[in-house]
Amino acid sequence: MSEIDWHAIYPNPLDAECCHGYYDGRRPDSPEPSSNRHPAYIHGFRNGRDDAGITRRHETAQQRREAWAMIVAMCSEDAR
Repeated sequence: MSEIDWHAIYPNPLDAECCHGYYDGRRPDSPEPSSNRHPAYIHGFRNGRDDAGITRRHETAQQRREAWAMIVAMCSEDAR
């Protein structure tokens, strides 16, 4: 199967990175991302892991929204 082009699906680069991470996070064979991955990818990966029941972080929905807002604020210029 060929690699999914997330940036072709999602015009916003942050959304593309987050969704790519989420997809990988739901796959048990995906390795944990390192610091070379985009923060949006890591955010999505962790949420994917939690939703798949592979891990369970102890964050509230509000804390996750705030984390995403910080990623958007810090990385929006980089994404363009």
